[in-house]
Amino acid sequence: MSTLPIYPFDADRSIGTVIEVLGNIVKVNLPQAAAPGSRWHHGHQLEAGRVGEFVVVESGHTAVFGRITGVRLPERERLSVEEDLGGKPDVHPIGMVSLVASVDLATGKIEPGVPHHPRLGARCFSAHPLLIKWLAESSRFTGDEEAKLLTLATLPFSTDTLIRVAPESLFGRHCAVLGATGGGKSWTLARLVEEVGKHQSKVLLIDPTGEFHTITGDHVTHAHINKDQVAEDRGSVETCVPFTRLQEADLFALFQPAPQSQAPKLRGAIKSLKLLHHSKRIQADPTKYEQTQVDAANGLMKQVGTQPTVQKANVARAPFETASRSLAPLVDGPAATFDIARLADQIQNECCWPTGKGADAHKFGGVHDGDLGYCINLVTRVEQLVASSEFACIFKPAGKKDFLTDVLKPFLDDNQKTTLILSLRELSFSNNIREILVNAIGRYLLIYGRRKNLVNSPLVVVLDEAHQFIGKAIGEEFAKLKLDAFELIAKEGRKYALTICLSTQRPRDIGQGILSQMGAYLVHRLTNPEDRDIVEKAAGELDRSAAAFIPTLAAGQAILIGTDFPIPVTLQMIPPGNPPESSGPKYQEVW
Repeated sequence: MSTLPIYPFDADRSIGTVIEVLGNIVKVNLPQAAAPGSRWHHGHQLEAGRVGEFVVVESGHTAVFGRITGVRLPERERLSVEEDLGGKPDVHPIGMVSLVASVDLATGKIEPGVPHHPRLGARCFSAHPLLIKWLAESSRFTGDEEAKLLTLATLPFSTDTLIRVAPESLFGRHCAVLGATGGGKSWTLARLVEEVGKHQSKVLLIDPTGEFHTITGDHVTHAHINKDQVAEDRGSVETCVPFTRLQEADLFALFQPAPQSQAPKLRGAIKSLKLLHHSKRIQADPTKYEQTQVDAANGLMKQVGTQPTVQKANVARAPFETASRSLAPLVDGPAATFDIARLADQIQNECCWPTGKGADAHKFGGVHDGDLGYCINLVTRVEQLVASSEFACIFKPAGKKDFLTDVLKPFLDDNQKTTLILSLRELSFSNNIREILVNAIGRYLLIYGRRKNLVNSPLVVVLDEAHQFIGKAIGEEFAKLKLDAFELIAKEGRKYALTICLSTQRPRDIGQGILSQMGAYLVHRLTNPEDRDIVEKAAGELDRSAAAFIPTLAAGQAILIGTDFPIPVTLQMIPPGNPPESSGPKYQEVW
């Protein structure tokens, strides 16, 4: 922007004079700070000395913006405000103003920090709401009245002053919505999703609790994983994520084998079933493969015959070893392409000696009773999980839509649909299944984005309760799965028009490393000092004086911080048209 929307040094908005100048703080005489109430000027409230108020200080050809962080009385006057019938206290309050940004009055250019400090005796003015609005919206496109902006909030002290933000500023470098329970975080997410949905944009909301089912419209698609009759009655589609969409590391995290005795057998069983699967495919259509692969597949299938698994005990090693070498490009890939129903049986088949004795050295040895004993609990666990109804969304996908290929990809290709909401309400918490599936979705999106499929239709992925899915590793130490899909999206996704909006009440569980990748923050009330420290370290634009206001934010209020926003601004978020079901229990009604 080249010009200020209003002259910042209106004499009627003068509230004091600078009496001391420090590095990033000035002290100001605030003679009206002890007045019993606010005054009004041209329809706008003029606090004239309240903590949290934005002010403008003269500094030659520069206007220095600051925020009142404290107000006090001189020590000799501290008792003068006590009630005194018939008397009127004569006090001289002093305010501490934290300086945050400067504006060149000639060019309208905003600079973070203070290149020219005010002088003693400089006047201090209460900042007009339009100036605060101008600062908060300073990243919007200049001269483009048709710019697509997101109407998010108002100013707490001027509720008729709307704050509209360019999506490039909010989502261009990723976004984080942070706040403790009850601070308004869910309503902010719903507002963001609704605003994005008004434009020809794409937003995927991963909803762990199902509270965002209230967001509706022709442009909205709802899906859920695992049977959820309530969601289906509302028009949601039941989906699954078949185990074939997972990787070997995902299965290890799911089955949790013991590292020394069980993990090698599980890995061997998966390899054997992959060899069997690909050998059957090669036999069905040998023209698509090299002759060496066809010969290897035929050799293995001749040995296996009609058996559903690969028997090893006392069986010749050569066909298996030849198939392992020739089919390595097919088998060594990360995809889990095999018959999962036979995995428990194949683990038992792997429990044999590597070779026979004497003349049988060219064969696998007999059954190894020790290995079989060690693997019995793994075999039982695999059988139970594969047969469990809780995991039917992975191991029994027949008759259900594949979320990735049947719902997500068509949504990304559909110009009419802008919002996809995935509910995980009925998805089990056991065996880290939630974390594994969400990480698989993030991995799919990153691969899809790397193929330049999102360039003309950018996607914003909103991840609620992000502390459940990011910044952690699951599984045993030997076979630990790092949930890094969304971390990779945070690091490189914006190059592929793939950005994320994280929402969490526990920033410390996500970690400073991932939060530091966020270019914009909407911070609701945070009372835990560790959470506030993490946010302050991750958001370079948040100084300690602004962070001090975070524990005192009211419900629905948030501080907007970001690389495209010159100063942290406290906003009153506009309630969404369809609020989520995020309220707590109504004890007075149900007890």
